[in-house]
Amino acid sequence: MDNNMSKDKPGHGLSVAGLVLGILAVVFCWIPIVNWLSVIMGILAIVFGIVGVVKKNGGLAIAALILGVIGFGFAAYMKFAVTKGVMDAANNAAKNAKVTVDDASGDNTDSILKNDIDVQLGSFSATTDEYGLSTTELPVHVTNKNSDSKSYTLQIEATDANGDRIDDDTVYVNNLGGNQSQDFKAFQFVSSDKLEQMKTATFKVSNATKI
Repeated sequence: MDNNMSKDKPGHGLSVAGLVLGILAVVFCWIPIVNWLSVIMGILAIVFGIVGVVKKNGGLAIAALILGVIGFGFAAYMKFAVTKGVMDAANNAAKNAKVTVDDASGDNTDSILKNDIDVQLGSFSATTDEYGLSTTELPVHVTNKNSDSKSYTLQIEATDANGDRIDDDTVYVNNLGGNQSQDFKAFQFVSSDKLEQMKTATFKVSNATKI
């Protein structure tokens, strides 16, 4: 027997190595975190497969090339999908946190008053009974512009002619039905030292927050 016939063709060992690496690349490409190994093994399998094809090692080289491409491709896709998912989740969390902060700080008040609710403030009234006890109130009429029920917290501020704050009060609007209205009363408890100022005060919604 010719000794040359018993020897491997040139590049046969690389084709076998490429096939093994290609198989491992396909196996590991589905496993998160460690699938970066599939990227490396896939690249090596592709290189070894190309060398095998050039050396005319036939089926082994082609199989190594195909498996290398599959392993590398799926591993790269999985890493991209996982990374994109993490980034999207982080961006959504950041957006939700920003909305929460904006609502809490009152930065979103103008938007709420424009798009979600209509708030009409009446005239402040103060009456004193025969015992010298004062009864005060500011009528607040709230209309929900949404089609479903919503809850809000409204902070109403009283200021003097110079724009300086005299007092403030909070109105809690709980589960107001869609396109429904409800009347509330603010400033029902005003200290005697502020009473005269409150009679000529200017009232406004200084903060509106969704609950």
